[in-house]
Amino acid sequence: MATPPPPSQVGSALLQGNHMPGITSDAMPLHPLRSGYNLAMYIVKNVLGLDPSIVINLSIALAAITTFGRYIKNYVHRFLVQTIISQVHIHEDDALYQYVMKWMTDRHLERKVFRSVKANTMAKVTVEDDEAAFAAMTKTKLDMDKPISYRTMIGRSPIRFQPHSMSHIFIHRRNIFIFRHGVRSIPVTGHPLMAMGPRGNAFRNSGEITIEVLSRSLAPIKALLEEAQTYFLDKAIHTTTIFRGTGGMWMRISSRPSRGIDTVILEKAKKQALLRDINEYLHPNTRRWYANQGIPYRRGYLFSGPPGTGKTSLTSAIAGVFGLDIYYLSLLDQFVTEELFVRLFSTVPSRCIVLLEDIDSAGLKREKPNKRRKDYQGQQRITLSGLLNAIDGVSSSEGRILVMTTNHPEALDPALIRPGRIDMHVAFALPHRPEMEEMFCRMYRGLTDKAEERSKALTGTAVATSEDGAAEPEAASESKGKAEAEAEAEKKASHIPALCGFRPAPPPPSSEELQALAVAFAQALPEGKLSLAAIQGYLLKHKGDPREASKNAGAWWESEEADRIAKEEEEARAEAEEKKAAQRSEANGKEKKDGDEGVNGVSEGSGSETSDDASAIDSINFRNPGMFPIPIPRTADMAMG
Repeated sequence: MATPPPPSQVGSALLQGNHMPGITSDAMPLHPLRSGYNLAMYIVKNVLGLDPSIVINLSIALAAITTFGRYIKNYVHRFLVQTIISQVHIHEDDALYQYVMKWMTDRHLERKVFRSVKANTMAKVTVEDDEAAFAAMTKTKLDMDKPISYRTMIGRSPIRFQPHSMSHIFIHRRNIFIFRHGVRSIPVTGHPLMAMGPRGNAFRNSGEITIEVLSRSLAPIKALLEEAQTYFLDKAIHTTTIFRGTGGMWMRISSRPSRGIDTVILEKAKKQALLRDINEYLHPNTRRWYANQGIPYRRGYLFSGPPGTGKTSLTSAIAGVFGLDIYYLSLLDQFVTEELFVRLFSTVPSRCIVLLEDIDSAGLKREKPNKRRKDYQGQQRITLSGLLNAIDGVSSSEGRILVMTTNHPEALDPALIRPGRIDMHVAFALPHRPEMEEMFCRMYRGLTDKAEERSKALTGTAVATSEDGAAEPEAASESKGKAEAEAEAEKKASHIPALCGFRPAPPPPSSEELQALAVAFAQALPEGKLSLAAIQGYLLKHKGDPREASKNAGAWWESEEADRIAKEEEEARAEAEEKKAAQRSEANGKEKKDGDEGVNGVSEGSGSETSDDASAIDSINFRNPGMFPIPIPRTADMAMG
């Protein structure tokens, strides 16, 4: 066995790049590093023509200077933060995060180029935003004589960049600010859809904003935050934000244009009483009165009625009138336990609407679990006691408005709708003729108003020209040209339905004609038979032609009634067949049971020679008991004889 060389020879050979006899490459772990080092030295010395020792010394010095500079920077920053720099941290879960991001993106970051950004689609919450996005997506001028194709555009929604991990220095009101944005991972417990971390907790990425100002006071930062808040709210003053409870937290899911209260078809007295009650509740002096009286500052409303009568629409309109956000909760959400439900209810902000739709579908009753209706088994995770505790328990928040909707108020537990939990009940009914007339006029009032404005513009131009003569020819010509351009644009727009296989839209009616058409429309339909949703669906089919809608209303009702009768007859026929099948199955089961009892009696009271006959009869009854009904007493008599 060969003896290994001494360590001194091995080290000398490694430095010279030579191999020692008896030593393999596996025993020389520094050989690849030595090869790379030789290659680097070769490039520095022979290719670049530099002294390797000088390059190595400069690299070490540069690394030391960089490390020392980073240390000095961090030390100075910590010293300044402790002395003359004020800073504030804002997490993504807070609404202020959205305010600051919107303000910074529009004011300071829109033209700045970043290496790390977050791309998202531009939110279109108003009609103006949608039109602006539509104009931004189109490169060429639209031809009104051709149908609009969204597939030919750059994208369905414009893309907008927001900062992801970055820092930015800016000056605001003679103060120097540093804006930093980063991402952090926070644990989320109790949500089955989140990915589990190494310690069994779920994590999600959350943004964080840090704002620093060169000042010993927080007043500049407070002024900046107030300005960002005002800027955001001014932009969203005509929008309603919808939040949904999921995973133990509230998430913003959408923002939509605020709905006017005049768009909700409801009896005028009920609408005014509801608005007056909510306005009184939201008054600043009301909260102090509640506190002085020792009454919890909460308000609850129950909207009941048939489907499609406008219960949810009224909730959206109330939110738009009073500038409130809507927080939506579902009692049948399989990921929301009773504990999470109570927690969500306790974390809603004041001055908001908490919406519980179709409260009767959850089947909340004071009954034992074994007597619970089968329709709700496997779905219900929130009990009636849990819901009552969330509504007015010790941990329930104050200042909110609770709205519950139901199609069957008689199915609700009395404890759920008692005074204190439900303070006002608004019953919706199927519309009568005044409501039908109001819906018809509201649907087509826009066409009439625009036609009257154009007519007044043309008339005013003619009058001004005749009175002033040639005094103001340019103004008269400009006004007339604008009115004629609008008329020409609408004329071109009316050609689009013709291209799609429909006839062009006729000229809009006057106000008097529109009212007459509304009366004829309401007279052609029965009262208390159709929902507002059904009537609106019919009017949408004729949204450009009120005359056609009023003319065909009677025929549409007859068609709907015939379809309803046919559907009811089909359901009755299916129910009768199902009932007959159940009765037939029950009779067959009873005959089978009687057959079993008769055969057992024959086997006990007869000999062996009659058991075969009874067995044969029993076999016939089991295979098809309805085809050969043989009474058991008669069979027994035959066996006895």
